[in-house]
Amino acid sequence: MLFLLGLSQLFNGFGEFTKNKRLEGRLLIVSSGIVLFITVYIFLS
Repeated sequence: MLFLLGLSQLFNGFGEFTKNKRLEGRLLIVSSGIVLFITVYIFLS
């Protein structure tokens, strides 16, 4: 759980870093997809 919290904080910081770029939307979708995948993987294992 702490691991996922750290990941979301990391992605939030990364989103702030790329705020002025066009790729932000794509990065946000990809990062939330990664977090979702990790969450499902942890719950299923």
